[in-house]
Parts: sequence; C-alpha cells; structure tokens
Amino acid sequence: MATIDLTTLTTGNVQLIDKKYKWVIPSGSTAGVLDEIIMFVNDNIELQYDNGRIDDDKYAEIYLSALQTTISQGMQFLLQKQMLEAQISGIETDNEIKLLQKAATNIEVLAKKLTLESDFPVDVTVNYDSGEVGSVTSVDTTRLGKVERLVRLEEAKVRLSKVPSVLK
Repeated sequence: MATIDLTTLTTGNVQLIDKKYKWVIPSGSTAGVLDEIIMFVNDNIELQYDNGRIDDDKYAEIYLSALQTTISQGMQFLLQKQMLEAQISGIETDNEIKLLQKAATNIEVLAKKLTLESDFPVDVTVNYDSGEVGSVTSVDTTRLGKVERLVRLEEAKVRLSKVPSVLK
C-alpha cells in the first residue's frame, strides 16, 4: 500500500500575525501542495471580503467550502502524482527486463553458433545498457576444452540473471 508523505501535502500552520490569523510555512520548510493552494484561497477570500463582495454572514460558509475543496484537490493531486510515478517506474522496469531478455537471447544465440562452428572457448561481454553482445575474444585453447567453455557460458547466464534487482 502506498503511503503519502504529508510534508508533500502541507508543512504550514496557522499563526497570529498583526492581529490576524495567517497560514504560514515555517522557515527552512518547503511549502506543500495544500499550502500553496490555501495561501492563494485565503488571500482571495480576504480580498473579496475587504472589497465587500462577501458579507459577514456568508464568510464562514464560503471559507469552509473553499477549505474543503482545497484539501480535496490537494489530496487528489498527490495521489495522481504517486500513481504517475508508479506507472513510470513500472515502464522503466519493463524496459530493463526487455533489454536483459534481449541480452540473454543474444548470448544464447552466440553460444549455439560457437558450439556449432568452433571448438574454441571464448569470453563473451554484454552491454547491459543496450542488450547487445559487445565482444567475443578467443582464449587459450590448449588448456580449455569444450566443457569449460560451456561452464563459462553458464556462469555468464547466472551473472546476467542477478543483474536486475527488480527481477528478484
């Protein structure tokens, strides 16, 4: 279950300043989504009240309605932001998996070609960023046999399977 860091919603609080209660952000803190919207709504309601567009009887009703809407919209924004971040992370993970699958396939194809075409052991390097087989280098053929070559290829597969922590 996803958690919401409330500091991304609000770090502000109400303080009495010049005989008026104001929504303020403590020094050293960053305003959250709700803080920004509340300060805007508060300033706008105060302006409308000062200009006589809102009378005393309706002030509390308008303020509470605006506050409820502000909180609702702030929470909606944060939840959509978290959902988008999760979707992006999933897409990035899928792309990593596809690259690793492509690299594994390339290694298997190369291993089969080498087994069919040659009795020479080889070292294979893979570029994990692109999934392409980077280089193939022959090693000392007098000391390594076909079994040892297959062991090296299996070790390469094991190393490849351990690369992405997202697959664990």
